[in-house]
Amino acid sequence: MGYFHRDALVSGPVAYVVGLAQSRRQRLEERRAEVIAELFRHLYIVQDAFYKWSHLEEAGATSREVIADRHGERGMAAMNTLSDLKLYYYSNEPWLYPSTSVRVKEFIELAESIVDSHPSNLKDIDFLETDEGRRVSMRMSIAMPQFMNSLIEEFRTVLYPPPWYVRALEWLETRGKRDDAQQ
Repeated sequence: MGYFHRDALVSGPVAYVVGLAQSRRQRLEERRAEVIAELFRHLYIVQDAFYKWSHLEEAGATSREVIADRHGERGMAAMNTLSDLKLYYYSNEPWLYPSTSVRVKEFIELAESIVDSHPSNLKDIDFLETDEGRRVSMRMSIAMPQFMNSLIEEFRTVLYPPPWYVRALEWLETRGKRDDAQQ
């Protein structure tokens, strides 16, 4: 009977500590998943706004001035969505893995470089007819969606990590390659 009580005295606190650690880890992973979901929503809104900005809206326009006004409005909308993304990202950056954080910063920098490439007068639709304007438009309509696809893969890697035994096998494989290289 005395032996049972000693085991209970030791195993009880150990089980509590292990359970507490698992609970904290689970809450961390749940919060990380929430942040990634909301961050992706912001990223998509930015990508969509920049895509729309890269095209002139001529349907139903009665004049060149109307087209220019629409283009300026789309430019402002794109910049506003970028500001919203930056605010969300920087206030939630600690929840992300460092590698994911770097990729999101690269996306933000791409968007900022596109904004910086535009003339300050967002209604200047003649800019889109220049070589530089076409390059910027291509970055908005092609490069940003491609970057988004790579971010989706990054997020999936974080949200759905491979099972522990796959990671162990990969570690052993890289270790074996290092040992071979040293010989």
